[in-house]
Amino acid sequence: MQREKMLIRGIVSLLILDILLESELYGYAIRKKLLEEINEPIPNGYIYVILKHLERKDCVRSRLKKSNKRTVRLYTITENGKRLLFEHKNFLEKMTIISKKILTDIERYR
Repeated sequence: MQREKMLIRGIVSLLILDILLESELYGYAIRKKLLEEINEPIPNGYIYVILKHLERKDCVRSRLKKSNKRTVRLYTITENGKRLLFEHKNFLEKMTIISKKILTDIERYR
């Protein structure tokens, strides 16, 4: 179970970095995009834990911005974040191939 949580956290981290390639976003917007991408709700707290972790690793940067009488924290991917994402390209391609094979086998032997 612990490995599964670590794998999910890693994949969600990469997905957040991928989302931030497009534009600077605040946490709620990141959560909405994640929901669109994976069609699975992710708790707000979980997203902010991952964003803090990515910020400590210098993969994202945040800044505060006034918006409609309140302050929001906007997140941007850094060069380190881009490098981390691009370094995982081969891994993600291999995981896609392996996942497709497993899913095909499951359907065939069902």
